[in-house]
Amino acid sequence: MLRFLLAVCLFCVVSKTQAGDAVMLPNDVQEILKRNCNHCHGTNDPEGEVRLDTILDLDLNAQLDLLNRAQEQLFLKRMPPEEEEQPTASENERLRAWVSSELAKHDALSFEKKLQKPEYGNYVDHEKLFSGEYLDLPGFT
Repeated sequence: MLRFLLAVCLFCVVSKTQAGDAVMLPNDVQEILKRNCNHCHGTNDPEGEVRLDTILDLDLNAQLDLLNRAQEQLFLKRMPPEEEEQPTASENERLRAWVSSELAKHDALSFEKKLQKPEYGNYVDHEKLFSGEYLDLPGFT
C-alpha cells in the first residue's frame, strides 16, 4: 500500500511539473518569427503592443495567452498583413503546428475549442472542406 501511495504522489509531482513547464521555442520556429514577425512585433514600438521576441521571458499564463491570440490571427489570416512579406507555406504550417502543439500540451486551446461550436462553422476552411481530403472520415454533428 505504501508503494502505491508513493507512486501516486510521484506521478502527481511529475505531472504537475510537466504541465507547468514553460513554452518551448524550437530553433526553426525562432527563425520563422525573426524573419516574418519580429520587425513588427519586436523591440521597436511593437504593433498592438504584442512582442514575440520576448515570449520566453513571460510567465506561462502570459505565454499561453499570447499563443492563443497569435493562433487566432494566423487562422484568420490576419497575420502577417497582406502588404507584408509572407512566410512560405511550409513555414506557415510549421508555425501553426507549433502554436497548436504548445497550447495542446498545456490544455489551453481556447481558440480551437471555440471553433468546435456551431456558430464558428463559417470559419471552416472551405477549400479543405470540399477538397475530398476528408471524404473517408465519418461525419458528426
